[in-house]
Amino acid sequence: METNDKGRQVAASPETQGKDTTFSTTAKVFELLKSGKEFTAWELNHIVFFNDSRQRIAMLRKAGYPIVDRLLPDRRKLYRLPSNWEQIMNDAKLNKPKDLFYDAD
Repeated sequence: METNDKGRQVAASPETQGKDTTFSTTAKVFELLKSGKEFTAWELNHIVFFNDSRQRIAMLRKAGYPIVDRLLPDRRKLYRLPSNWEQIMNDAKLNKPKDLFYDAD
């Protein structure tokens, strides 16, 4: 939060907020993968307007999300979340990490 000239707190303007913060790009990549479609890293970069969506995929995998990939003949990878990803996480007794998408309680 920023303060105005009278000392009141106001929301930061979009220009002062980082549009490519870790939270926003990770959440956008996650939402796209939740759709069930397959994406290359290049496609994710162009949709999310970020330079390295593979880093966000690595963060999600480290947090326990079962993102799978498939290598294409031209050496690109297609990334996706299986349709039963929530069940996979429950079976593995992993909880969704709140710190990636939500404020700490």
